[in-house]
Amino acid sequence: MPNYCMICGSKSLGEISEGLICDSCKGNPFKVEKLRQKLAEKSDLINLKKTYSQDFASLKDINSADMWNFYVEYHKSVEEENKTTQKRIRETIKLFPSTASNVLDIGVGYGFVIEELHKKFPHLSLAGIDISSKAIQNIKQKLDGDFRVGSAENLPWPDNSFDVVLLLEILEHIPATNLFGVLNEVRRVLKNSGVLIVSVPLYENLEAYTFKCPVCNSLINPNGHVRSYTPKLVLSELKLAGFLIKKVKKIWPASRTAYFSPLLSRLFPSRFKPANLLIQCKKKSNKKVLMFAPFFYPHIGGVERHVQRLSEELIKKKHKVTIVTVKHDQNLPEFEQLNKIKIYRFPKKRLLNIWFWVFRHRNLIKNADIIHCHDSHTFIFWYLPFRFLYPLKPVYITFHGHEGSLPIPRTKKIMRKIAERLTNGNICVGGFIAKWYGTKPNFVVYGGVDEPKHTGNIMNSKISAVFIGRLERDTGILTYISAVKILKRKYNINLEVDVCGDGSLREIIEKIIRENKLNIRLHGFVENPIDYLIKGKFAFVSGYLAILEAMINKRLVFSVFENELKKDYLTLIPNSKDMMIIVSSPKELAEKIVYYYKNPKKAEEKIKNAYRFAKEQTWEKVANTYLKLWGVEK
Repeated sequence: MPNYCMICGSKSLGEISEGLICDSCKGNPFKVEKLRQKLAEKSDLINLKKTYSQDFASLKDINSADMWNFYVEYHKSVEEENKTTQKRIRETIKLFPSTASNVLDIGVGYGFVIEELHKKFPHLSLAGIDISSKAIQNIKQKLDGDFRVGSAENLPWPDNSFDVVLLLEILEHIPATNLFGVLNEVRRVLKNSGVLIVSVPLYENLEAYTFKCPVCNSLINPNGHVRSYTPKLVLSELKLAGFLIKKVKKIWPASRTAYFSPLLSRLFPSRFKPANLLIQCKKKSNKKVLMFAPFFYPHIGGVERHVQRLSEELIKKKHKVTIVTVKHDQNLPEFEQLNKIKIYRFPKKRLLNIWFWVFRHRNLIKNADIIHCHDSHTFIFWYLPFRFLYPLKPVYITFHGHEGSLPIPRTKKIMRKIAERLTNGNICVGGFIAKWYGTKPNFVVYGGVDEPKHTGNIMNSKISAVFIGRLERDTGILTYISAVKILKRKYNINLEVDVCGDGSLREIIEKIIRENKLNIRLHGFVENPIDYLIKGKFAFVSGYLAILEAMINKRLVFSVFENELKKDYLTLIPNSKDMMIIVSSPKELAEKIVYYYKNPKKAEEKIKNAYRFAKEQTWEKVANTYLKLWGVEK
């Protein structure tokens, strides 16, 4: 996050709220709206979503039944409206799908749009809602339909009721804290294949048309507007609410130059601006996803973490996730549910027994919209026969990691190539996979990371390090320990190291520690090693997820490789040289540790670069990549 207020530029960290805006600007509703517009321009949807809490100032909502009963009396026909309004209504009708059988108009108001729709599509079943009883009374006198007095925050219709929902000139009247509640209600009543049509006024200078009420001392807009929209802001809000944007139409102010307005706006953007934005969007369809994972919770590992966090993000987006995995511990149940993730486990058995288990549970495949296998093993040995049994079922795969030693067995390459050919698309975790396995990835990811609330002191005065990973040769643990020995013998530095992990080399490592009297503590497998990470100055990590955890916690990363494959694994991370130290020998590692300990500014430069990279690698971004692969979001 920036270390200054995005509105006034204040660098007083004590006043910063959410790392985005100072407390002074946060209390000003006009500056809060400017913040939202800036975040939308940057496509920073994560931080944008944070600004819709009650902690951020807003204008007083004066929209009431009495107010709109009064306004309705003075708007009798569309012919009396200005030319821009008439044009907006005509363009709305053009966006309306002719195949729709019913429509809900939220905020019926003067009834102009729904009247025009009835003229063009007389077969339409009409429904509408408004807080104004006068508006509902008027429309009932003109049209037959299900028209009710009520609020958009609590729509009195069942789920999946409407082919089309209209939300025209409504969002600017809804306080930011209530916005997503309203849009969630719209999603609820809209059919899965339904269409939402939205319009909002653009570039409204709320501050210029707002006054302080002499009675309640609140800031009030006479039109009842509490929001000011830009195109990017309204589109971002709709995306956050779970809608896919299909069409966007700018409505230009009616004038003699209206025909040339799009061109003039490019030449003079501050002078020629559209009056309204009209948007046609669809509800993102909720998918049933079936994943095959070699291991899963409570088993600890990188792939397990990847699948779990991916599943949690997909569930946040209203998709349903089921995991099929091996029963690695006989005390585990065959079925359980974890944070809405359904988990099925089959016993460790021979190949035919696995296929028989999957066949008995084939309804999982039948009911799934998407099948996704993690690594070629699960596709070849678990799912392959069902690829032919259900040939039209879309199947995808993620290739994780590598075999750990060279040369790569030929059978492993063949298995990956078969899996690649027989699936609809793939994600590679790391750029090295394309080079070493000949895979043609649709997407490359490096995992994800959650931004911590606290990172501790970036550069502690105490020289210490944390190792996170398995105690196996391919994680570089012996290289790290040899470097610690060199530091003690050559530089008289007895480096403190906390080791979070376990493996087959534990006894060998314990012996090295005793014989050399090294200040290394072995903690075994640690479910959450972050507590150790934030206490150390350096991070000894060589796996993607551990590297990202160290980077987001602002720890200097030292990674090691023992062969050319692992070298590419590390160096093909984008801009790796600017973010981390990558070495192959204990001697070089010891030298680098001493150098960056004595040159903290150089270390801080790498830490800042690494933090910026890690901050972009969110689990939401990983989930969005999977959705793009599946063709769910484009």
